[in-house]
Amino acid sequence: MLFGPREKEILGFNDLPLVGAQVLLYTFLSMSILFPDLLLSGRYWLYFLQWLEIFSHIVLYILVSRYLYIYLAKKYPGYDNWRKRLPRLPLVLLSYGFVAIFLHFTLQRLINIEISGYIEDRVIKEITIGVFFALFGIGVYESLYLFVQLKEDQIKLKSIEKQKVQNQLDVLKHQLSPHFLFNCFNSLSHLIDENRDKGKIFVNHLSDVHRKILEFSERDVITLGEELELTTAYVDLLKTRFGEKLQFKINIYDRLLTKKIVPLAIQIAIENAVKHNTITDKNPLTIFIQSNGEYLEIKNGNLPKSMGFSTIGTGLGLQNIKDRYELLTYKKVLIEKSNSTFVLKLPVLESDHLQNEVSYP
Repeated sequence: MLFGPREKEILGFNDLPLVGAQVLLYTFLSMSILFPDLLLSGRYWLYFLQWLEIFSHIVLYILVSRYLYIYLAKKYPGYDNWRKRLPRLPLVLLSYGFVAIFLHFTLQRLINIEISGYIEDRVIKEITIGVFFALFGIGVYESLYLFVQLKEDQIKLKSIEKQKVQNQLDVLKHQLSPHFLFNCFNSLSHLIDENRDKGKIFVNHLSDVHRKILEFSERDVITLGEELELTTAYVDLLKTRFGEKLQFKINIYDRLLTKKIVPLAIQIAIENAVKHNTITDKNPLTIFIQSNGEYLEIKNGNLPKSMGFSTIGTGLGLQNIKDRYELLTYKKVLIEKSNSTFVLKLPVLESDHLQNEVSYP
């Protein structure tokens, strides 16, 4: 087929409308250049016959040159091969000359339309016009082909980038569960030494919390309402161990509950605070979770454990939060630290803030 799926696959677009437009335009221009006064002189029948002849010539010109261009596009495909196609495009120009000469000595002599007042031997003029049309046609085809190929390359590149982001997110999300369990087991070991009954309750709460973590960690973002639901369960878990020595104050605007946040961000922030600060009856730790504009603040007092009781951190938790936000949005995670307080500010996101969210195609 002249205009089948194979040709469309090679070019990247359906060129049938382009061929039709070229045939009509080139026929009109050729008649206007070669026979400018034929209609005005009232020789309508001669005009019609000559129009058919020119029309048939143009159709043959275009189909031959189109075949050669498709051959070049197939042999040297893609945007990057334009340097290989360019020096070979004159083959298309030569086709116009050969077809014009062939038609002049065959079909044109066979039809032998005589029109007084015009030069009968028009082969040089027709070739000149044909070369001009060929240059224009080649430019159109190559421009459209480059445009389509460049667009396809950009789509492929974007797909590769999104897959890369997805892979990075998968790695980061798979770090969450082991990181959480590591910290919880540390807490459990302390709790078993202090109170075995509380240790059993802690394990039950841990099972519930971990089930929610497995559910939410499969997603790139969750609503703040879902995150706070998990936070509440996690707070109950920690209260089992610390009792009144650990206090939580939560104050969140209702309008923010449907906005997005990366999963387990609040839990990691709480883990970080519990892990690195002194928590005693004399020095209880209060963690504030509150709205601040388009950010969610997790704020706690900064009272580091003494050297003998401090836990060496891997730095994985907070860096994990930063990395996941960086992959999804331009908005940054902020950390403010002083001698008395530590504040982690998490962006609360709308859908249009998500630059690389990988759930869309």
